[in-house]
Amino acid sequence: MPETFVRLRRILLPPLVCVMWMRDMRRKRSLPREWFFLRFAALVLAAAGVVRAEEVALFPLDQVQAGQEGVWRTVVKGNEIREFKLRILGVVQDFIGPQQPGIIAEAVDPENVLSGPVGGMSGSPVYIEGKLVGAYAYGYTWPKEQAIIGITPIEQMLALLDYSETPPGSLQRVPGLTSPSGGDLPSARPIGQGGQVSPGLTQLPTPLSFSGFSQQTVEAFREELALFGFSGAISPIGQRESVELNLRPGAPIAGVLMSGDFNVAATGTITWVDGERFLAFGHPFLQSGTVAMPMAGAEIVTVVRSVQSSFKLANVGLPAGRITQDRMPGVAGRRGDVPLMAEVSIGVNWDGKRTERFSSQVWTHPQLLPMMVGMATMQSLTEAASGENRQTVKLRAEVTVRNGDVVPVQSVTTGPSAVSATARNMFERLQEVLDNPFGPLTVERIDISVEVLPGWEASVLREVIVGDARPRAGEPLPITLSLLDHWGELRRLTVDVPLPERARPGDRFQIMVLDAREANRLLGKGAPARSADSLAGWLRPLLEMRSDGALYVFLVAGEDGMEVSGQRLHQLPPSVSASLGSPATRFVDAPILPRVIWEKQIPLGGAFSGSDAFTLVLE
Repeated sequence: MPETFVRLRRILLPPLVCVMWMRDMRRKRSLPREWFFLRFAALVLAAAGVVRAEEVALFPLDQVQAGQEGVWRTVVKGNEIREFKLRILGVVQDFIGPQQPGIIAEAVDPENVLSGPVGGMSGSPVYIEGKLVGAYAYGYTWPKEQAIIGITPIEQMLALLDYSETPPGSLQRVPGLTSPSGGDLPSARPIGQGGQVSPGLTQLPTPLSFSGFSQQTVEAFREELALFGFSGAISPIGQRESVELNLRPGAPIAGVLMSGDFNVAATGTITWVDGERFLAFGHPFLQSGTVAMPMAGAEIVTVVRSVQSSFKLANVGLPAGRITQDRMPGVAGRRGDVPLMAEVSIGVNWDGKRTERFSSQVWTHPQLLPMMVGMATMQSLTEAASGENRQTVKLRAEVTVRNGDVVPVQSVTTGPSAVSATARNMFERLQEVLDNPFGPLTVERIDISVEVLPGWEASVLREVIVGDARPRAGEPLPITLSLLDHWGELRRLTVDVPLPERARPGDRFQIMVLDAREANRLLGKGAPARSADSLAGWLRPLLEMRSDGALYVFLVAGEDGMEVSGQRLHQLPPSVSASLGSPATRFVDAPILPRVIWEKQIPLGGAFSGSDAFTLVLE
C-alpha cells in the first residue's frame, strides 16, 4: 500500500542522512566545526522536506460502526477550513461497485441539514477519532429535515496512487472494425448524472463556474453539459490571479477546463495530501482514467442553498498543477507542471466597422474541448452582434493538430438562429476531428475568424432550365438557374456545361446543381472516412470539403464500383464486387460515388440551399 511505503520512508531516511553526514565528517576533519553543524542541519531539513512531518493516521473501514461520531472539513466561504459534525449510520456493501463498500452518515448541525449535500464539497475529508476515514462524496439531494451523505473509504482512494501518471499514447486501429463514431465500437463517454437530480444516493453534482459567458450561452449548451453531470453557475468574477493553491485536506481545488477571456472550472475538495501529491473528490470527475488535466486553487464565494441541489460558488486561480487520475474512487493529482492547453483565438468583424478579439486556453479533452470552443464562439458572436436579430454570419477557422495537419472549418448561416447555428457547426466539426479511432489527437491551436453582416443573405434553388434539347459531344450545354432570395426576389444565372469531346452518341450523363452539404455528400467529403486505416485517411475528407456560401454545378458519369478503405475502385468485375461486399470481409465503405467529369463553384455571398439533378443522353 502507498501509505506503508510513506511510513517506511519516514523511518529509514533520517538515520541514512545521519550516516552520510558522519562519513563526510570523517573525510573532512580539517573543516571548521560550524561547517559540520550547518551541514547536518541542512541534511535534516532536506530529509524533512522529502518525508513530511505531518503523518495522517487512517481509521480502518472494518472498525466503522453505526453511532460513531465524526467530523468533515471543508470551506464554505473564502479559504477558511471549517469542521462540521456527522454521525455514522452504517457501512453498506457494493456501494459504488461490486465489493466496493461505503459509509453512510448524516450531518447533525442545522446549517448542513438546511442545505443538504452540497455540490463542490466532494472530497471533503471525514475523520473519526481524529483519523481519516474517507471523503464526503455522495448524498441524497432532496433532503427532508435531514442531510444523508455517502463517504468513499480512504483505502479505495489511496489505490489511485498505484497508477502511472503518464497518459496513454496513440491507439492502434483494429482491422475490420469501424470507428467509434460508426457504432460498432463503444465511444469513450463520461459518466455523469445526465443533469437529473436523483431521489436516490448519487455522487454530488460537480459545479462548473463560468466567467465571461452569458446565461443564454450556457443554456444553449445545457444538454451537452448535462451529459457530463455538470451543473452550471455563472460566476461574475471567475479566474483571479490572487487565488493560490492551498494544498491542505479540506481546501477547495478546481479542474480547469478553460482560462483567459472565457473561464470554466469544476470545483471539488482535497481529501489527502502527501508532499506535492493529493487525492480529491471521492468520486470520478469524468472517469477518464489516466489524464493530464490543468488544476488550480480556488476560493469559495458562498454556498448557494437550493431545494433541488445546493452548490458552492467559487473563484479559481491560475493553473498550478495537474490532475493525473480520474477514476471511480476519486481523482489524484500533483502540484507542479501544468499540462499544455489549446490556444483559441476568435476574431469577429462586424460589417467591416469594428473587430472584437477574444483569446483563451482550453483543456484538450476530446469531448469537452469542442463544447468549450462552441460556447466561446457563440459568446463572441453575441458580444459582437450586439443583439442584432437580422444577420448573416460567415465563419472560417483553422484547427492545427500536433501532427502538423490544419483542418479547415467553415460555415455560412443566416436567419434568427444564425449565431447559435454557427456555434453549433463549430462544435460539431471539432467533434468529428477528435472522435477518431487513432487518437489521442492533440489540438494545439484553433484560429477562428467570423464576419457578421447585417440583414439576411440567403437563397434557395427554385428551378433548373436546360437550354438545348439536343446535347452533343464537345459542345457546351447552357443551363439557367433560378434562385429565390429571402425576400422573394428571383435571380437567374446562366452556366455553360462543357460536354466531353470523346463521348459517344447514346452516352448518359447527369447534371447536378447542389448546395455545399449535398456536394460534400456526393463526393464523400465533409465527414471523416469511417473505413480509413490511418489518421491521415480519416482527416482527408475534412481537408477536401466544399465551402458553404456557394452553389455547385457537376457533370457526372455514374458507374459500378466500390469505395474500400477510402480508395475508389472503378469498374470492378462482378466477382470482385461480390467478394469485397461479403459480410465476412466488411471492407466496403460504400458503393462508389459518381465520377465527376466537370465542376463549377459559384459564390453567392450568403447561405444557399437546394439541389436538383437531371439525366441527359448525347445525340
